[in-house]
Amino acid sequence: MIDGILFVVPTIMALFTASLLYFISRTAKKFDNIYDEQPAIWWATGFLLLGSAWLQAAILAYNGQLPGKNLTFFNNLIYSAPTYLWPFGVWLRNRMTFAWQWFLSLIAIQIIFLFSFTFVDNNYSLRSITMHGFSALMAMMTVVCVLRYSKTRYGDRLLILGFLVYALHNFVTVAVFITDPSTSLFNGAGGSAELLVLLAPLAYVLLGVCFFGVMLLDVIEELSEKSRHDYLTGLYNRFGFEQAYETTLEKSARVDTKGLVLVMVDLNKFKAINDKHGHSIGDRALTWFSHLLNTSCRKSDIVGRIGGDEFVILMWDCEPEQCREFLQRFDKRCAASPVPGLSYPLFVSASYGICDVTANQGLDEIIACADKSLYAAKKRQSMLSL
Repeated sequence: MIDGILFVVPTIMALFTASLLYFISRTAKKFDNIYDEQPAIWWATGFLLLGSAWLQAAILAYNGQLPGKNLTFFNNLIYSAPTYLWPFGVWLRNRMTFAWQWFLSLIAIQIIFLFSFTFVDNNYSLRSITMHGFSALMAMMTVVCVLRYSKTRYGDRLLILGFLVYALHNFVTVAVFITDPSTSLFNGAGGSAELLVLLAPLAYVLLGVCFFGVMLLDVIEELSEKSRHDYLTGLYNRFGFEQAYETTLEKSARVDTKGLVLVMVDLNKFKAINDKHGHSIGDRALTWFSHLLNTSCRKSDIVGRIGGDEFVILMWDCEPEQCREFLQRFDKRCAASPVPGLSYPLFVSASYGICDVTANQGLDEIIACADKSLYAAKKRQSMLSL
């Protein structure tokens, strides 16, 4: 009989990891209410169940008892649950398309195998091969899904590392039981069984550390995104636009394009909208105009809000004449698109200033150039309205 103390370490590590994951997720949620805590909760639940299964094994080993068939089957189900809870948390985090039919089919097949190897043929070795084999399979499937996922995030490499280690641990365990079917944690078989119990905490702790790292990187990524985007409209703010401008300028130096054009956009009579309808309606008008502007531009263009009612567009692979044609089409769209949700028609229009972007021009310099063009357009417009 293996000494029950060997199970104490993995039990403590699993329960501690579960508590820490849950605590950090709740703290991150309070710190930043945009943070999605659901993946961490699923990961924490997996460690909680894992710790519970090990705790039960520790109590039995310490008392020198062998588990009955019912208890064995129940404990095996608890021990196998993290196999599916951890990947499910990854799919939630990455917002992947979830294939429920495959997921539930694997769970059903594993339950059938465990039931058969417990109540029909009480075979400890085959139960262990089943549990760890399915765990290795799910780990590798998770790695493949993360690798194939198009929207790469900072924490993906940590997830891949953690699940590769987890898969390796389970492959080694399967190999041990295949080469030596007499290996058991409860019948006195020696070194290989003890080695598995001693190595298990290392694999699971590393997986837990990877989960911690992923959560930290996700919080940093969320804060970084918030620091670069305008809270009201979701467009780039001045800081984010400056970063995107520098990146695009460097890219244009390496790629043959028609050129870059910067457009300064200033809403017409926006102060009158605030004065007449109130600031809440003004915010709604800003949000609606931002939506129209962002959806009218191409994906390669960069759109930002750099002031109260001032917007800026950096148009990629574009000539000034093409830009003017685009702005004319956009004006027509604005004229046909009143601010939604109001009982009266409210339209938003804008004036524009255009400037060619040349190599090594700073953003302040190019904005000053576009501002002059915008001022001239405003002046012409005011003269026409007289």
